Amino acid sequence: NETETKQGKTKKEQMSVMPPKLYHGCGRGVFGLKQWDKPLRRPRVLIPDTQQGENIKSPDALKSPEIKCGDWANYADKTDEVNLIPNQNLVVKYSYKANADSPLGEPELTVTQKDTAVFISYHQYNNLWSKIRSSDGRVGYVPTSYVMAVEEEVTALPWLKKPEPVKQEEVQFKPYKSAYAKNGPAETDAEKEDNLKKYYCDVCQKQLNGPQPFIAHMNSKAHKEEVEAQQD
Repeated sequence: NETETKQGKTKKEQMSVMPPKLYHGCGRGVFGLKQWDKPLRRPRVLIPDTQQGENIKSPDALKSPEIKCGDWANYADKTDEVNLIPNQNLVVKYSYKANADSPLGEPELTVTQKDTAVFISYHQYNNLWSKIRSSDGRVGYVPTSYVMAVEEEVTALPWLKKPEPVKQEEVQFKPYKSAYAKNGPAETDAEKEDNLKKYYCDVCQKQLNGPQPFIAHMNSKAHKEEVEAQQD
C-alpha cells in the first residue's frame, strides 16, 4: 500500500510528472546528474582555458606523440653475432624449418642441429638472415643466430713456432728415517746387537723393535699369561 501525499497522489505518480530538470543529483552515473536536458560535461583537457590563454578548438589538436614503427628491415644492424665472411665454415646451433611463404623474397633452407655449412652472404636488407650452402649442396637463408663460425686452428705452417713443453718440477722425496734413529753417527753392529737385547722378551722369546712396542708387549695379556704358565 503506497502512502498518499497531501495532494492525494503517491510519490511514484509525483516523480512521473516531475520535469527532469527538477531532479536533484543523487547516487552515481546518470543518477548523479542535476540536469537531464544537457549532455555530459566534456573532459577537462578539452575545455578552453581562457586564463592561461589556451584555446583548443577541436579534439584533433590533442594528439599523442607519433611512434614510428619500422619493418623488420630497420633492424638489419641489430645483431649480436660475430661478423661472418664469405666461404667461412659454419655449424648449425639450432634446427630450423624453412618457411614456404618467407617474406624475404628468397627461399629459406631447412637445417638440422650440428649440420655443417658454408657462409655465402647476409641478406641485402637484413643481417639477421644469412645465405648459406649446406654440406649436401642446398642453398637458402637461415636466421643468423642459428649458426656459428667454426674456428680453425692452423698448426702445420712451417713459420709457426712449435709450443714448448711445459717443464714440471720434479718432486723430490726425502729418504725414510726411523723415528727411533739417533741424530748422531750411525750405530755399529755391536751397538745394534746391544739395543736389540734391550727389547727382547725372554719369557715369550720375542724380539721387539723399539721401546714403545716392548712396553706394550710387557703389559699385554698374552705376556702375563705366559709368565703365570711358566711359574706353575
